Amino acid sequence: MKKIRVKILGKIVILIGTILVVAMGTNTFINIIQFEKNYRYALQTKVIAIGENLENMLQNTLSLGFPLENLPGLNEKCLEIVENYSEISDCYITNTNMEVIYHNNPSFVGKILSGKQKALQDASVRVISSEGEKFYEICVPILHQKSEPLGTIRLDVPAQYIYSKTKRMALNSVLLLIASFIVVFLVALYFARGITRPLKSLTDGAKAISSGNFDYRLKVESNDEVGELSESFGRMAWNLKQREKELRESRDYLHHLLERANDLIYTVDTRGCFTYLNPRIKDYGYSIDELLGKHFLTILTKKHGGKRFGKSVQEKVRQSYEVEARTKDGVVRNCIISTSPLLGHDGKVTGLLGIMRDITEKKKAEEEIRKKNEELENFVYVVSHDLKAPLISVQGFSSVLLKDYHEKLGEEGQRYLERIKANTHRMEVLITDLLTLSRIGRVVHPFKDVPCLEIVKRVCSTLKPRLEKNGIEVSIADNLPTIHCDEDRIYQVFENLLVNAIKFMGNSDSPEIEIGYEDKNGFHQFYVRDTGIGIDPKYHRKIFEIFHRLKEIEDEEGTGIGLVIVERIINNHGGKVWVDSEKGKGATFYFTLSKTASPTP
Repeated sequence: MKKIRVKILGKIVILIGTILVVAMGTNTFINIIQFEKNYRYALQTKVIAIGENLENMLQNTLSLGFPLENLPGLNEKCLEIVENYSEISDCYITNTNMEVIYHNNPSFVGKILSGKQKALQDASVRVISSEGEKFYEICVPILHQKSEPLGTIRLDVPAQYIYSKTKRMALNSVLLLIASFIVVFLVALYFARGITRPLKSLTDGAKAISSGNFDYRLKVESNDEVGELSESFGRMAWNLKQREKELRESRDYLHHLLERANDLIYTVDTRGCFTYLNPRIKDYGYSIDELLGKHFLTILTKKHGGKRFGKSVQEKVRQSYEVEARTKDGVVRNCIISTSPLLGHDGKVTGLLGIMRDITEKKKAEEEIRKKNEELENFVYVVSHDLKAPLISVQGFSSVLLKDYHEKLGEEGQRYLERIKANTHRMEVLITDLLTLSRIGRVVHPFKDVPCLEIVKRVCSTLKPRLEKNGIEVSIADNLPTIHCDEDRIYQVFENLLVNAIKFMGNSDSPEIEIGYEDKNGFHQFYVRDTGIGIDPKYHRKIFEIFHRLKEIEDEEGTGIGLVIVERIINNHGGKVWVDSEKGKGATFYFTLSKTASPTP
């Protein structure tokens, strides 16, 4: 702070001192010149007046008839003038021949002066030099009857006398300048202290705040910029305190989340060594301290070589993959690891954040469910297949009875047999759909790239008789893409949706079915829209449940499995299916297919 005070003081002194020196110096220089000029003029006027008084006294004496050369007491008068007026060094009178006839120093009487100005008609002033000294010579002519020159009164004033007065005046000006400079210095010191005192308070406050004392309050009260700066410091300290509080709460909250998480959360550096582990590492039999600084492969089985770790560090990619973790006791657990790169301020990878979840029990449960589903599907397949044989026998015997014993059965017997035949057919369709549904989970066809337009055209060609019978127009979008799928299953999807649209067309004045497509980034989205009777929103989810059928139409062929098959196929292709409809306003079935779909058993 002393350095700042010295700097401010120095700058103020230099600035004001420079201005003062320039201003007062210029003014003093002008005043000295003007003083010398004015003083010289005043002195000359005074000396001329002395000479003229002497000349008037001589005129009074000369008027009595005395000659100029024989006037008594003039030497003494000249001496009196020199003694009474310190500025006059010599007083003497010369005649017209330049002979000194009276002098304050009688030894000069009788000398002839050379180079002196002869008698004049009027008083005059000129500069002369004598023995290297400069003088101002004031000459007052002595005239006979105010016209004829008789001689000249000469008064010499040393130039040094004027110079001494000027020097004294200059010295006084310099002393005044020095005194002013001292005053300026004291005033500058006062103002410097006035400025640096609040700055010192601001400095102390900044140091206190930087050291973490956000409760420090600055003691600067002023209405200027320093006061505003002090208020800003106060607000900054308060904001920093609030920010520190928020950061502390956020840090504590994050720490709590990490410490309480059910999964193992850790960080590693670019070498793969642990830099942080949450307490869940204890679930694997290790303590935090014994693993910090060790390589993460320490807790994995030997089958893992760390290739994915290298990819995450080099390519800055997030990854998620299954691993086998080994506990300290040697027990192997199935886990999923998700990693994300940690980046520094320069954008370079400084390490990885990893989350490891134990899915051992989940894998066991999935395996059990898979076995149960497989057993269930096998059961459905066996039961459905075994039921088909007696159904075929019933249908065959019913047909034989109707054909060979037509007359003996009578109308009522024939009606009963027709009902038996129809129900056995319906039972056959239901068993067929159940077999189809069971095969979706068991039979997986290879995926390949197929133009969707070809699939839709094949379906429409198959259903052409039914479409023409019902007078239904079908419009197909020309932007249907090539998709990667199980071709037979997707054929089933479009066939079931179109059959469903045909059945529920109702008595529409302009029956129409529209097949369209939209690109949804990572998914293909298709839709089948009809102008049929529509579906009440409360049934939108139920129609995808097995054996659920709408009661709005008489559908002897329907089994309530068609849309279940559609949903199962779409799910196996990584997509979803839904309906948008209102009663009496037609229906639109949407389904999506993943662009990166792969077979899902």
